[in-house]
Amino acid sequence: MRKKLTAKEILIKVLTKHPDGLSIQELAKKSNLHRHTVSKYVLALKEAGLIEQKEIGRAKVCILSKGIKNV
Repeated sequence: MRKKLTAKEILIKVLTKHPDGLSIQELAKKSNLHRHTVSKYVLALKEAGLIEQKEIGRAKVCILSKGIKNV
């Protein structure tokens, strides 16, 4: 039986496919998670040092931290 991925694992998996990063809105769309859910988990992943956020204009782009390859 296949293990169901957690929201954090889903977000990391999506970001591994997009090394240039994604906005919260783009992450929500590609992960099929609600935007508020993505925001909550992005904060947790950022605090854990797994992702970084860069501001590009008004958007905050999420990228995997260096050294993080895959779930």
